[in-house]
Amino acid sequence: MKPEWATFLTDAGAELADGRLIHFGNPERERRMVLGAPVVADLGHLGLLEVRGADARSFLQAQLATDVGTVSAEQASFACYLSPQGKVIASFILFMRGEDFYLMLPREQLEDVLARLRRFVLRARVTLEDASETLIRIGVAGTALADDLQESMGGALPTRPFAVLTAQDTTLVALPGPARWLALGPLTEMKTLWQRLQVHGAPVGPAAWALLAIQAGEPFLSAETAEQFIPQMLNLDALGAIGFGKGCYPGQETVTRVRHRGEIKRRLRIGLAQADTPPRPGMSLVRAGEAADEAAGTVIAAARHPDGGYLTMAVVRQDVLGTGDITLPDCGNAVFRPRELPYALPER
Repeated sequence: MKPEWATFLTDAGAELADGRLIHFGNPERERRMVLGAPVVADLGHLGLLEVRGADARSFLQAQLATDVGTVSAEQASFACYLSPQGKVIASFILFMRGEDFYLMLPREQLEDVLARLRRFVLRARVTLEDASETLIRIGVAGTALADDLQESMGGALPTRPFAVLTAQDTTLVALPGPARWLALGPLTEMKTLWQRLQVHGAPVGPAAWALLAIQAGEPFLSAETAEQFIPQMLNLDALGAIGFGKGCYPGQETVTRVRHRGEIKRRLRIGLAQADTPPRPGMSLVRAGEAADEAAGTVIAAARHPDGGYLTMAVVRQDVLGTGDITLPDCGNAVFRPRELPYALPER
């Protein structure tokens, strides 16, 4: 985290550990606030990879499963990067700021994705850099903050998912879910914006913000879950992260074959697990009555819910849904109770 930003957040009541924000003094209150009240969150746990140069678009189009041609200064996209075997290495928000592209993804994955992409630069006129310390990221949620945001931006707010507006050196990306935005820009601008938003919004840490991302069904992967799933298993087709009509990219053969076959045996699901210990990425789910080695699913992410238990995102076998309890053996056999997804799944 940029030292000046860390000092600013500390002065605002933040508690940090090893350079990362943990919470603003009362994590339980933050969890309750984030599901209904207006909040502002530091998103320093998400890194930023910058791709610039004359060939930036064509380079990304050749490397990502997403149709980069749909991304512009006014339109972002959920996106993904696949292995040659068609497994998702990372998923992220892809957007433009000026002529440059940015990938926002978990910090723990940034170095690996950056190293992989650099191998394929060759003669392309493109530069890839870690821009995490250059632009500050803020999460904003709640209709009560819309007027403050609009006044800061000096114009109408983007409201359609992944619509983008850049003004006053600040970029605003509308995120899925009711009244939710990503704001990013230089240090000075973000300090000013945070102070304005904090008048009507409560500051929250990354654990509270994770509840909103899980509710929205956004599958950000970790080291424990990278290269385990084809994109359809993570609902990336439903999120518009796969360009089925675009040209070649790593893993395309697998993605296309699965689509034409028309049967996806595992899908991302959201559920509440009444566990005393947090489900961790990579943990297995098991259907009651089946052997422990017959995994019914795999945890992608979880966040403590204010009503108790953990809101959990997991890739689950389609055949086990509605056939009995699905449990988490590593969490005292807590039952995973699926909820409705916030978006429709493609028929194929």
